[in-house]
Amino acid sequence: MTPDPAANVEVVPEAVLNGAQVTAATGIVTSVARGEIPRNSGIGMLEVLFSLSSQQAERIMGEVGRGFRPETPEPPT
Repeated sequence: MTPDPAANVEVVPEAVLNGAQVTAATGIVTSVARGEIPRNSGIGMLEVLFSLSSQQAERIMGEVGRGFRPETPEPPT
């Protein structure tokens, strides 16, 4: 059986975002995806506002701002 690498991850309560913080972080990622703010600004906001490491902020942002654009539905005719 292959060991589960996530089994050794310790979650520190101070590092877990609450519901309001998750909503705010999602708003930052969405703003980057829409092109409203630059990717670097979004990463910086995640780091500073939520005390995240660069690696954590990068993981949350994912591919957003690196060519990824959300699909916009066509308006009905």
